[in-house]
Amino acid sequence: MPAVPSSSGQSADNIEVKPQQLAADGANTVAEAASVAASTAGTMVGAAATASGVAPNAVCVAITTAMSPWPAQRALWESQAAELASQTAATDSTCAATTEAQDEQNGADIAASVAGPPVYSV
Repeated sequence: MPAVPSSSGQSADNIEVKPQQLAADGANTVAEAASVAASTAGTMVGAAATASGVAPNAVCVAITTAMSPWPAQRALWESQAAELASQTAATDSTCAATTEAQDEQNGADIAASVAGPPVYSV
């Protein structure tokens, strides 16, 4: 906006300020309360649907399947977890057998090297 000279000889901005009517405080409170209530109701509907085990509709499932890499990644992770569980079980079994065999060998070595009555371990 162009500057215009004021009565004091200095330039001033040519800006007109119009008063604006403010909404009544009660109206804001009512509108905010309605907004919060609507938001809460939507959240409660979503939570109730989740809690009841409602499945997503077919369109959502199709979009998620087409767009999301998570199902494939989850399937891969589950197969890796199953493989690791199998390896862990096999390793646990092997370790237990190896430990028992080594225990027996150690007992035999000690018994052979110690003169006198047999050594018992508890």
